[in-house]
Amino acid sequence: MSMFRIAVCSSLLTALAAAQTTHVVPAGGGALQLAINAASPGDVLDLLPGDHLAATVSRGLHFSLRSGARILAGGQAALTIFSLPATEAVIVEGGSVQGVSAIGCAGAVVCTDLVFSTPGPLAAAHIDSCTGPVAMTRLRGEALSIFATHGFVSIDNSSQVSFHSCMLPVTRVTGSNVSFADTTIPTQAANPALHIVSGSVAVTGGRFTGGVVAYPLRWPGIRMDGGSLVATGGAIIEATPNIPVPGSAIETAGGAIRLDPSVTLLGTTPINGPASVSVAFTPGIEVTRARQSPTYQVTVRAERSSLAFTLISLPQPATPFVLGDLWLPPDSPVLDVGVIPLSGARAFTRSLSAVPPFLVLVTQSASLSPSGTIAVGAPTRFVWD
Repeated sequence: MSMFRIAVCSSLLTALAAAQTTHVVPAGGGALQLAINAASPGDVLDLLPGDHLAATVSRGLHFSLRSGARILAGGQAALTIFSLPATEAVIVEGGSVQGVSAIGCAGAVVCTDLVFSTPGPLAAAHIDSCTGPVAMTRLRGEALSIFATHGFVSIDNSSQVSFHSCMLPVTRVTGSNVSFADTTIPTQAANPALHIVSGSVAVTGGRFTGGVVAYPLRWPGIRMDGGSLVATGGAIIEATPNIPVPGSAIETAGGAIRLDPSVTLLGTTPINGPASVSVAFTPGIEVTRARQSPTYQVTVRAERSSLAFTLISLPQPATPFVLGDLWLPPDSPVLDVGVIPLSGARAFTRSLSAVPPFLVLVTQSASLSPSGTIAVGAPTRFVWD
C-alpha cells in the first residue's frame, strides 16, 4: 500500500466530510434511533447531554457525544454496529457508552475518548466477524470498581482489531488478529487479564494483571490456550499481586510466545505450560499526539545499535511471515530509518497535517541488528483524531 493510496483515501474522506449533515439529537425517548434512521452515510449525530436509549446502526455515521451525554444499554449493548459496508466508517467519540458491539463489519469502526460504564454482565465491547479495522483509542472505565465484577471485552473471528492507550476490563481473543499498545488491564475479577483462546496477539507496553476474587489462588496476567503472542516495548505481565502462593505471569495450554528482553514477567513462575517460548529483540512502537495537533511523536524501542526501519500505512489483516506477522504491506511509506542509540529508544516527530480526522493508521518497524539478524516488530494502530 503506497502513500498514493493513503492520499486517495484521505481525499475521499475529506469529500465525505464536506458533504455531511449534522443532526442534533436530544436526550430521552427513542430520539437517537430516529436520528440514525433519518441520517445518510457520512452524517454527524450531535448527542446532547443526558441519557439516550440503546440503538443499532448499519451505515457510516459519526456519533459525537457531548460532555454528559450517555448511551444506555437496554438488554444489549448501548450501541450495536452491524454489517457496515467496506466503503463506510462508524465513529463514536466522547461521552459515556454502556457497551459497543461491532458485528460483521467490513467498514472501519473507530471509538475514541469513551467512558465505558457497563452494568451487569454486559460486554464493554463485543467484536465479532469484522474484516474491517476496529480501532479503540483512549477508552476508560467509569470506575475500576465497576470492572471488578462487571464488563468484559470479547473479540471473535476478526482480522484487524487494535487498542491504543486504553484501560480495559478482562479481555478474551478467539480467532482474531489483535494489537494492544500502551494498554492496561488492571487487577479485576477471578480471571486472567487477557485470555488468548486462539489468534495472533501483539502487545507493546502496558500492563496485564491477574484478578483477585479467587483468593487464595493467583490468576495469571495472560492465559494462552493456543495462537501466538508477541510482547515488547517494556510490557509488564503479572500474576495476581500480593498473594503469598505460587503463580505464573503467563499460563499456557499451547501456542507460541515471543518475548522482547524489555518485557517484565512477575510471578513465582514466569511462564507455565507447554507453549513454545523464545526471547528475542523485537521492535516496539509508541505513538503520542496532542489532539488536533498536526504533528505526532513516534518512539521506536529495539536492540541497541540496530538499524530500524519504520513504516506507516492504512491497516490490513495481519499476514504471517517467516520473520513475524506483517500488519501493513511491505511497500508502505517509510517514516524513518535510523540507528537505535544506547538508550534503546529512538524518537522522531512527523506531521500528517493534510490527513482528515479519524483515519485509522498503523505503524510497524523492522530492525537489522549488528550481527545481521532481522526482526519484525509489533504494530501500533492509532486514530488520527
